[in-house]
Amino acid sequence: FPPFLYSPPTMLFYIPLSFLSKTHAILIWFILCHIFIFISGYTLYLTLKDINKFDSLVASIAVTFFSMPLYVNMVTGNLNILILLSLCFVFFFLFREKHNFISFFILIGTVFKLFPSLFIFAFLKNNDTRTFYQFIFYTIVCIILSVFIFGLHEHVNYIKALSAADSFIGVMHSMSFAHMLKLFFPHISKILMALCNVLFFILLFFFWIKKTKTKDTSLQRSSIVSVDLFSIIIISLLVFPGSWDRYHAFFIPIFFFVIFIFINTKAKLKLTYLFFIIFIIVNFFEIFAFHIPITPNGYTIIQIFEDPKSYPILYNFLNSIQFITNLFFLFWIIYNNDRLKRILNEIKPRATVN
Repeated sequence: FPPFLYSPPTMLFYIPLSFLSKTHAILIWFILCHIFIFISGYTLYLTLKDINKFDSLVASIAVTFFSMPLYVNMVTGNLNILILLSLCFVFFFLFREKHNFISFFILIGTVFKLFPSLFIFAFLKNNDTRTFYQFIFYTIVCIILSVFIFGLHEHVNYIKALSAADSFIGVMHSMSFAHMLKLFFPHISKILMALCNVLFFILLFFFWIKKTKTKDTSLQRSSIVSVDLFSIIIISLLVFPGSWDRYHAFFIPIFFFVIFIFINTKAKLKLTYLFFIIFIIVNFFEIFAFHIPITPNGYTIIQIFEDPKSYPILYNFLNSIQFITNLFFLFWIIYNNDRLKRILNEIKPRATVN
């Protein structure tokens, strides 16, 4: 499993493909990726379809069809698609009050990449110890099964390989805080970078806790947790060292809810223009990077990434855009925290009654 840092249980999803030839396995996986994406979009549609079928359909199509990160994941057959699918199920079951399934799907995402485990903080923040304990239970069961199937040696190798995680911080397309440290302080040590990243997470975490306290006791749990989940998803991408633009596909559920709110409720959220700027950068940055010249000699962003010495200041700035965008998105969600919770709380009963 090293040096790619995929946990041993990940292989359980690929074992059936191992019985096929390479050509057939690639074909089947390609088809499955399309099916997973369809199920993800359809699950989002089902989440709010009882409120308004057409609005839910438009919102789900808008966030999936116009997502360049999702397209790249699909083309490369990246297992991030399965994390997105599990995340869509989390929101679906959260709105359906099916609590037993939520922790299971958070675990599914965690099996592929470690950072989805942070999603559980959205539930802990709201004193949902039941979901937390279920997550711990499912995790223990998963580890026991994995050790039984793959042996202890593979798991020891996986744990040892985690120390090399900084090697997955890319030179381009990255958007983590660790990437910022590596970009502006190229000779920073692993230990110092890890300490700075932990400190950054702590600061973000407590800032989020302080600024998003829910004082209105009439709000339903699903509305509160959903918006808190928006924030922790963004925080997880900011602090996960290997985070890069492919992970922007995980913003799809957030975009879905916000766009549905704009379409269905006509509610006025603060700094609406900032949301749409963020939406454009997140979903179309790759197109801009490859096709739009931005220097006198006609260099695109990608060409600047490949030749940083020609434009060192511009290189650092452009490499920071996606991290800065995510940071602004987090602040936008927090700034609209109370309104988002109230709006989701207002539309939730309609979904339940219908």
